[in-house]
Formats: sequence, structure tokens, C-alpha cells
Amino acid sequence: MKKAISILLAASMMTILAACGTTVSQQDARQTTTEYSTEAEIGNGQGEPDQTIDDGYWHDETESSETSAAQPQIEGAVEFIFPEGAGSIYELYTIVLNYLNNGFNYNDLSSVYDPILTYTFYSKAETDFASGLNLEESCNLMARLVNIAEEQGIPLDEDGEFEDDYIDAEAFRSEIPDMEDADEFVEDLYAMLYYHSMSDGVNPFHTQQTSWEVVSEENLETERYDFYEDFVDGFEEAFPNIYEVSLGTYRGEGTDLWHMGFYCFEYNGRYYFLGFSAVLGTAGG
Repeated sequence: MKKAISILLAASMMTILAACGTTVSQQDARQTTTEYSTEAEIGNGQGEPDQTIDDGYWHDETESSETSAAQPQIEGAVEFIFPEGAGSIYELYTIVLNYLNNGFNYNDLSSVYDPILTYTFYSKAETDFASGLNLEESCNLMARLVNIAEEQGIPLDEDGEFEDDYIDAEAFRSEIPDMEDADEFVEDLYAMLYYHSMSDGVNPFHTQQTSWEVVSEENLETERYDFYEDFVDGFEEAFPNIYEVSLGTYRGEGTDLWHMGFYCFEYNGRYYFLGFSAVLGTAGG
């Protein structure tokens, strides 16, 4: 799974680099939201030029008086709120299939997915992010970092294109003062945020496939991950119940075969979507 996670992240980063010529307005990138809804997904995506950021992650609105009355907010405070989640892996699977079979719209994943969870998942697997903190504490920290990034806005050059050299890493220093390679971590976080803003409505596997067959619960292939030695200390405590769920195989160009799936995890009896996985093989190989 270590290799699969690295492949997914590397593919995402290459997609971001390929999309960096796309203009994104500074106004769309700036946000003031302090609460996160659950309308995004992670995978490989590439947006259209001049695409407005409206993917369920970027919110350009203030809290309503009703929300403020029900949940008083401390100025500057950010708290992660878990999505509803699914009652079983199969229920989660049907939600993911609905997303894939209906145009790859973020809203279709809103009950089982929040990008903060995925950012936390990859960060705790690959770096010393939130070392010593449990899952909820780690997600709260990630939510605060994302809020800082929203306040800073996407760094753009004079041509309106994404430019990581303009990232103000010092703005994040007070939240991660002891983190190793903090500057690199912040750059990767911005890259993931930028990627999310470009990928709504895009096939996460970058294939021509537009429909996936729904299999019965007894025929659904799942595999629980139980080899944590490859990851950073503390990752297992935060994500102890990780599963990979098969989405079947797609024949691409020539002899290419894409073995597709997704990662999810169980927490407090609910199942949450984390991200898609893909392994490229060859027919007859």
C-alpha cells in the first residue's frame, strides 16, 4: 500500500504541474470559512481553463446567523466536522459508484468524504505531520492549516498562474513549529488544494470509461491493510482500519489494463472514502 499511495500522490502532483497554466482568479481562491463541508474527492484530475472554484471545498460565504447561534465560534478557531459516513463498506461502495456513474460530481460524495480527511491521511502516512496527535486532533490541525491557506489565497504570478515560489510558509509556522521539512509540507498542501479546485466533473482515472458495473455485496472484493511498518510512526493509531475496495479492470489503449479501486477506513463504526487507487498492467502480462 505504501507504493500505491506514493503512486497516487505522484500522479496527482504531475497532474497539478500539467494544469499550472490554467488561470484561477485570486478572488475565487480567497476564503473566510471556518467550517468544512464534505463535497470533494481526490484522485487524478485536470480542470478547464478559467474554471470557477466551486468544488464543495472552496466556500465563498460567511456563516449564517442560525449556525452561529447553534455553534458559537471563537474568532480564528477551526474545528473539523466528520461527514455522516456509511454504515458498511458496501454502502460506501454504492455511493462511490453513484459518483463515478453520474458525472464525477463532488456532491455525490458529500456524505462520506471530506478532503481534510484525505489530506490528513496522506500527510500522516508520509510525513511527521501532527506527530503524537490522534485522528480528530490531527484533522483539527489540518483544518486550521487549510483555513490559513484559504486566507492567504492561491499564490499566483503576474500572468494569473499558480506559482509555489510565492507561498508564504511563515504564515503556517505557528501551527507546525517543530515539523520537519515544514516548507515542503506547505507546498504540497497548496498543490493538493489547487488540484482539488480543478478536478470536479473529471474522471479521476483519466480513462475514457464513463460507467462502472455495480457488483453484489457478496461479489465485492475488499482487502484490509495490516502492514504499517512502511509508514511513519503514529499512522496506524490514527488510521487503524484501512481497506482497499476493487472497482474492476478497464482496458485502455493497446494492451493497457487499469486495475481500479479506492481506499476507505472505518472510524467509530462508520466508513469514510479516502481516495482512488489505480495500478497499470498489461493484457497477458
